[in-house]
Amino acid sequence: MKTRITRSLTSCLLIAFACSSAFAQVKSNVQVVEVPFDLYRSEIILQVKVSGKGPFNMMLDTGTDPSAVDLTTARELGLKLDSVGRQGEGGGTDVNLTYATKLPLVEVGGLSVQNVVALAVDLSKVEERLGKPLHGVLGHSFPA
Repeated sequence: MKTRITRSLTSCLLIAFACSSAFAQVKSNVQVVEVPFDLYRSEIILQVKVSGKGPFNMMLDTGTDPSAVDLTTARELGLKLDSVGRQGEGGGTDVNLTYATKLPLVEVGGLSVQNVVALAVDLSKVEERLGKPLHGVLGHSFPA
């Protein structure tokens, strides 16, 4: 009986050691990036560069899918937009035309992400409600 308990204890220790080693390996591959933000009216606002231009005020909202860029900002950046707008919801209005696009390079803090899928949409109503300039929303598609 003493041998069976010893074997069981040894097996448990070996399994625990193997699991902790596996977790230690995974943890060592994780990249930690600090991203400064401003908590403004209960919204997380980030300073974002798009293709080296900016900084732009962008809200962080992982419930938005995909990310969004203000239509005026998208045009100023020269982003390629779908030629036909599709009816969408959001942007502070019941109905809003959206244009599929991609943000070629998004830089936030020490993080850079390429080809972020987004919709170009008029965000002026959201900006008005927020009370500060808003150029986009980083949503579920960020990081890509």
